[in-house]
Amino acid sequence: MTVHYGSCGYGYLGSRFGGNQNWMVAAMNDGHPRYSGSCGRCYAIRCKPGTFKDNLGQTISRDNDCFNTNPVVVTITDTCPCDKPNNAYSNKRWCCGDMDHFDIGVWAFRKFADPSKGVVQIEYMETPCGTDASSLPVGPAGQRASRISANAVLLEGIPA
Repeated sequence: MTVHYGSCGYGYLGSRFGGNQNWMVAAMNDGHPRYSGSCGRCYAIRCKPGTFKDNLGQTISRDNDCFNTNPVVVTITDTCPCDKPNNAYSNKRWCCGDMDHFDIGVWAFRKFADPSKGVVQIEYMETPCGTDASSLPVGPAGQRASRISANAVLLEGIPA
């Protein structure tokens, strides 16, 4: 699996999305209320400092790990399945549970946090594709806090 062959079936992304959206991609969990028809939708996502628990009850502190809280616009190109038998521990830990979840490509993740952190809390809102993130409010309003993970998105076969 690579970033080019997500469940949405887009193939090579270089010619699929214009401008800076070529590699600004994410996977939405299949338990998300907006999952149905999510392929190709765009979301403004921003890092939100804070402490949260994973679905196994472990506390994770990311109070000082957002180095930028400006939003980044990503396109949904893949799925983070809640039930994945060959990776049940990781998927149940992140893809399903009490908080919305996005697996985000390393190109987008590193715009606001160090990808080696793996997981940060976010705020997000759906936005028209092609939107310039700098034109969006700094804090996407009306969405609940969520978390994203960079380490589940594969880049040419190498974990992000």
